[in-house]
This record gives sequence, C-alpha cells and structure tokens, in this order.
Amino acid sequence: HCGKKGENLSVSGRCCGTLIEGPGERKHTTRSAFQYFDRCSRVDADQLMIGRGKAGQAQPLRGITMPITLNRTTCCDLKETISREWLISNGLGGYASGTVTGVLTRMQHGLLVVSPRDAAAPQLLLAKIDEEVAFDQRTYYLGTNEYREGALNPSGFVHLETFRLEEGFPIFTYRLGGIDGVMLEKRIWMPHGQNTTYIQYHVVPTTALEPANET
Repeated sequence: HCGKKGENLSVSGRCCGTLIEGPGERKHTTRSAFQYFDRCSRVDADQLMIGRGKAGQAQPLRGITMPITLNRTTCCDLKETISREWLISNGLGGYASGTVTGVLTRMQHGLLVVSPRDAAAPQLLLAKIDEEVAFDQRTYYLGTNEYREGALNPSGFVHLETFRLEEGFPIFTYRLGGIDGVMLEKRIWMPHGQNTTYIQYHVVPTTALEPANET
C-alpha cells in the first residue's frame, strides 16, 4: 500500500501457470482468461544464456550501453507495442519474456520459464500476472489479454506511460488517476544463477518524469 494525498494505492494480481510438455503443446495448470498463440518456432534455451557473474546477481545484456525508451504515443498504439518484445535470462537456460503490451503472442512467452537438466523441454512455471490497482476509489487493470477473435480484455496498455530497457531489463511505468494521479513503476529482472523472477512495484512522483523521447 502506498499513500499519496490521503489516498491508498494497493496492487494485486491474477497469476496464470502453464507447463510446456513439448514443442507447441501446453497443459494449463490454472485457468486462464485468454488464448495462447503459437506464432514462432520453439526457443532454444541454450541461446538464451547470457553473461556470467555471482549467483543471485542480475547480469545486463552484453552490448547494450544506452537505454531504449518508448513514449506514451507508442505505448498506447497496440499495433506498435504488441510486436515489440523483451527478454531476460538467468544464465541457466531459464528466462522471462513478453511483449510491451503484456499480451502473450508466442508459445514461449512467460514470466518464469526454467530448463531443468532432466527435462526434455523448458517448463513454463508462470505465464503472466494481470495486476489490479485500487486507487482513488477506482480499480485500474494493467494487464492486457487478446482473445482468439481479436477482442481485448482487459486493455491495460492504455495506462502505460513509458516503457524502457535499462541494461536489458524491462521497466514499465503506468499513469493512474490522470494528471493529478500517480505513476506506478514495475521492474522485472532475474538474478544470475537462479530460477527466480523478481517483479518490483513502486510509486514514482509525477514531477520526476519528464516527457520521454524515443531512443
């Protein structure tokens, strides 16, 4: 809970877990409110191993020296953001990946995918989290799901103010409550050498954010 001008802000989420049993096959372990789409070939987990460092430390992607930023104009354009993807890994063949909108457009997308040594295929332990934020007597839905017929529910990407990659790690900033509201920042990273995904939320003062230029 984060306080601002006498208001309380609380974040909750709905999780979806799925197990990959083989290329192109999924067995749902919890109910999901959206359809999965297989739009690419299977990801080779060995190609996702990046960097080396002490266990428990996140390692930045090699070769990335300046942040990549998308402003609100791009973030609110579904056609632009649904085709833009991010990916982080833990050096063990495990990874997290998704789109800027939050829609899972590939069979390989997920917040926690691991590659056990004794498994023939990667295991998707956590597909996504659809956050619900209660603020100023209103509930904001930050997740975005696409149904097979093309309908979106919810459409949380409309609250996305900026998206950026810093040293390869995705950072989402949502505007809640209009001009006089709050900015909620979400960071996602994986510590090196651990099959763990961390997601951190915190409120950013609106005065601290200047209009973002895309880079």
